Parts: sequence; structure tokens; C-alpha cells
Amino acid sequence: MEFDYETAVGLKFFVGPLDLKEKGTIDTFKFMFNSNDPDLMDEIEDPSGVFTGDNIMTCKFFDDKEGIMYVHFDREVDRENLSMFEDREMIYKKI
Repeated sequence: MEFDYETAVGLKFFVGPLDLKEKGTIDTFKFMFNSNDPDLMDEIEDPSGVFTGDNIMTCKFFDDKEGIMYVHFDREVDRENLSMFEDREMIYKKI
């Protein structure tokens, strides 16, 4: 299987192992990108839409043993627009 390493379709987040059987775990587990400087988001261009919320992220798979959440974007993103993430954190488009 080959991948287009210029196009990201999602990200992998390490959140740590969770007990999904524990009541309320899924209901209370939420995340979003945030900054301590509210003016920073106005200054940053976000063609990916990931940080502005224009490109919705959905968790497609969660590895509860390793604690890795596989989050996919609503729209594909050019890898260069996610420069703040490392290569190993990206999920690439299959070709």
C-alpha cells in the first residue's frame, strides 16, 4: 500500500490508556486546540482549518491499550500546513 506523504487525512494523538468501560469516560473526554494568547489565533493563518474549527476532526479509532487516538479531518490537508506536528503524528492519504 502506498501513501501520498504530502497529503494528511488526520493526526495521531497520544492521550494515554483509558478504561473505556468506566462509566462517563467517553462522555467527558473532549479536546480542542487552545492558546493562552487569544490574539495569536487572529494572527495565525490557518489554511488547514484545523485550528479555527472549519475542518472538523472526528476520532475514527482509539487504541485503548497504547492510548493513541486516530483523528481524521473532514477535508484533506497539505502536510506543509501542519508544520507544528511531527511526521510520525500524521495520518497520510492512501493512493
